[in-house]
Amino acid sequence: MAKVLHLVKSVGASHPWDLLSGPSFQGVDASIVLLQDAVAATVDLPFPVFVLEPDARQRGAITRYSPIDDDRLLDMILEADSVIVW
Repeated sequence: MAKVLHLVKSVGASHPWDLLSGPSFQGVDASIVLLQDAVAATVDLPFPVFVLEPDARQRGAITRYSPIDDDRLLDMILEADSVIVW
């Protein structure tokens, strides 16, 4: 199964939540990382959701998701078979 990493930078009109919770992503090994303006988003998805801690701290965002640092983000990008940026 391919490993897909979704990097979500903003939560505007084209947010990916509906698509990611749809049937086309069932059975996919996916992870979500919220960064930049998306760190304050609240999502309910069947995938692990992480938040880039430096971005959350800079924006004063309080989040329920697991914080990761830049080094962990780089590891996740290198480990993924594909990376999608929203």
